[in-house]
Amino acid sequence: LHDDFVAVSISRKSNEEMPVPSSAVRLQMPVARGVYMVDTESASVRAVLDGHRDRVTCICPLPDGRLLTAGGKFDATVQLWNSETLTNAVTKSRDDDEDETMILNESKQMKKPGYVFDLIVLPDSNGSAVFAIAAARYNTINILI
Repeated sequence: LHDDFVAVSISRKSNEEMPVPSSAVRLQMPVARGVYMVDTESASVRAVLDGHRDRVTCICPLPDGRLLTAGGKFDATVQLWNSETLTNAVTKSRDDDEDETMILNESKQMKKPGYVFDLIVLPDSNGSAVFAIAAARYNTINILI
């Protein structure tokens, strides 16, 4: 998404400690669900995209800098995150001396496709900036333009 940042989502089935390799860094997650913007330099969660009521099943960066996130069965929404919102969160978190995690909930809910397993960008074969999104759900693929 941005240099030295990665977007991740987690799902845990229980409160048991999960085995972690000795080389791994354990991160503290400030909310139970969402997409976490992790600063790989400081190994800290700098922002949380909190637009879903259920776990996030997939994350899809778009060519124009925006981000799509899809929630689980109970949420059944696809959220569109503005590139300016993401950039401001990353920039502010880098500029602040405090180790505070920003909670962001300024997304636009897409009317379709509802609950999906995966999202993928379909670029224009002619090389223009136009693209479509394929959304996979059970044995159906919806194309969003």
